[in-house]
Amino acid sequence: MRLTAVIPATHSPPTLARCLEDVRGADEAPEDLVVVEEPRLVGHAQARNLSVARSTAEVVVFVDSDVVVARDAFVRVRAHFRDDPSLTAVFGSYEDSVGTTGLTARFSDLLHHHVHPLGRASDDVLGRSRQIRGTHLEEWTLEQMLKTDFGDRGIPWIHLLLARREVPTTLNLGCAS
Repeated sequence: MRLTAVIPATHSPPTLARCLEDVRGADEAPEDLVVVEEPRLVGHAQARNLSVARSTAEVVVFVDSDVVVARDAFVRVRAHFRDDPSLTAVFGSYEDSVGTTGLTARFSDLLHHHVHPLGRASDDVLGRSRQIRGTHLEEWTLEQMLKTDFGDRGIPWIHLLLARREVPTTLNLGCAS
């Protein structure tokens, strides 16, 4: 199975070189690597969308430029799709060993490490997310964390939920058991 790794890097991230090194050095590394550096200063989502058109791979793996993948991440991705050809997507989560030094960044990384797998998505999806790992390298400030988690993620989620008039119990929107 042919894999393309797509790395949005439109903000000239200082962690890009390390990210690329680990992607290239991973076991069963992707056959193609697309680093999206243009147009400058677009967000990660738009950069990802622009890059998909450049790929002819069967599977596209999005890796943020501030993440280093676990050595076996692509082996696990390939195995999931090989074992279940009906899959549409799998996702990973952060390691519990953090790659940051600031208190806010370490808190945020550990929060995401613990919150994402606690959602009430199917055991099938959660089993996969717990196996595919990466380490987050971005040093967050409290202001950046609040803007991203509430302004860029939370508020759009609330608008979407209100528009759909439903509250799904998947991922991190349900109650942890």
